[in-house]
Amino acid sequence: MRKISKSVLIIISVILLIGGSYQFYMYKTNNFHVVTNNILYRSGQIRGDHFSYYEKKYHYKSILNLRGKRNLKHSKWYKDELEFCQKNNIKHLDYKISSTKFIHKKEIDKILNLMSELPKPILVHCFGGSDRSGLICACWKYKRENKYPKIAHKQLSIRYLHFPYFGNKSTAMDKSFWNYVKKSEK
Repeated sequence: MRKISKSVLIIISVILLIGGSYQFYMYKTNNFHVVTNNILYRSGQIRGDHFSYYEKKYHYKSILNLRGKRNLKHSKWYKDELEFCQKNNIKHLDYKISSTKFIHKKEIDKILNLMSELPKPILVHCFGGSDRSGLICACWKYKRENKYPKIAHKQLSIRYLHFPYFGNKSTAMDKSFWNYVKKSEK
């Protein structure tokens, strides 16, 4: 019995170590990923001088902030983001959606239409870069790039730290995506 318990403990420890290391890596890199080169990128909230690093490397011309407009007095990250965009002639758009609430097709279409009008490439971000960014990028891949739903849905995966399991309310993003596909096919 003790051997089984030790083995299980070792396996759990290794899983936690690997998972924690990956999460730390994603935090340090702002969970930044190429969705479609020269068209669409995604990330979590970019911090500090990372804005310059990613802009120099990927030359995005627009930022879509899915966290919504913030009070400049109380949100340093928001103020820094707006200043960076103004200084570098980057179009900035705020659109607030929740990572735990169902997003209807009409609202997703509104976001995708706004994105179509933005100068490319676009950087889409939310807080962690996993749920809201994943939903919008998945819908973009499906609707604008005509990817099969299962391919597009990969934007909502553990690879990007999207973890809709064990009662996590971010399942709303998966439900929103599959509803979007279903309603788009009518």
